[in-house]
Amino acid sequence: MLHPRPRFFSLVLSIALLASGPRPQPAEAQSRPCKDTPPEDCTRTKSLGEDSSGCACFVCNPDGPNRKVVCTTDEVVKKKLRSLANPS
Repeated sequence: MLHPRPRFFSLVLSIALLASGPRPQPAEAQSRPCKDTPPEDCTRTKSLGEDSSGCACFVCNPDGPNRKVVCTTDEVVKKKLRSLANPS
């Protein structure tokens, strides 16, 4: 005979998870609008990656004291920042 307890426990756990609501997004995703303008003194970049919504983040001047994280969805800005990853 099957024990009803494991099924009951699964049902209670499922209800508790559903009742807790949607999972919150990471704080960084909520606080950054992804519309940054790169600083004029940005001479070198390091890519931090791009999310599924097309928001790409870069570190301008990663080795200097004027380091700044820049996030953007603008394709022209992304192309410019990517070109600074390997300055010639």
